[in-house]
Amino acid sequence: MGVTECSDKHLEKLARESGLAVMTGTNRPDKAPAPITPTKIVRTPVRSGQQIYAKDSDLIILSHVSAGAEVIADGSIHIYGTLRGRALAGATGRALQ
Repeated sequence: MGVTECSDKHLEKLARESGLAVMTGTNRPDKAPAPITPTKIVRTPVRSGQQIYAKDSDLIILSHVSAGAEVIADGSIHIYGTLRGRALAGATGRALQ
């Protein structure tokens, strides 16, 4: 239980002394959520020397990733095959929704 948007300082002090929480602001988000980018799906083998990058999305590989190949995603990576190369998930360092 608490008090929100109290403009009277005396009432705010009384609320605090009574053990009530004094809250400011609202529960509205500051900005709109980022648009969701569809998951990138790769159905063919990723060969040595190739690099696959899923910008602002997750990446699903439905084949093998050979040694010397690289798969990178800003989100999660799922590989349904053998991984012999490199897989780098969360490349931007921030969480996706």
